[in-house]
Amino acid sequence: MQIFRRTTFSYKEENLASIWNPAEDILKEAIAQYGLSNFYGASYFCPECGKHMIKTVFPTDLAIITVEGIVGIPRIFSCPKCKTFHAPTPGYKLSANNGYYLKLHNDEFAEAIRTFDKYGSTEGRKNTIWFY
Repeated sequence: MQIFRRTTFSYKEENLASIWNPAEDILKEAIAQYGLSNFYGASYFCPECGKHMIKTVFPTDLAIITVEGIVGIPRIFSCPKCKTFHAPTPGYKLSANNGYYLKLHNDEFAEAIRTFDKYGSTEGRKNTIWFY
């Protein structure tokens, strides 16, 4: 897999109650295209195209390779339109703007999102602690 670099984006989060329909459309497209079963709509917008992102949560941290070495992440966000992945630094929300970013091309993205889907869950995690 490719190396995640530090993000330079600022992430915008929206109230969950107002996102369901737009995020659901993005999710339906991703399910149809990639056969996903463990991603769901996210409250964040893609910093590149402005569309809603989708996310999956890992029951136990999943290791990714970053410019700083291997990091265990609890969740990952994706924009299927831009073919990007966005991972918050463990212990932080994505909106803390200190996480990791990866942009891939078609085949690489398809393989990566299916891999993340394989290890992901829609049930969330217990005992997650957020720092701000």
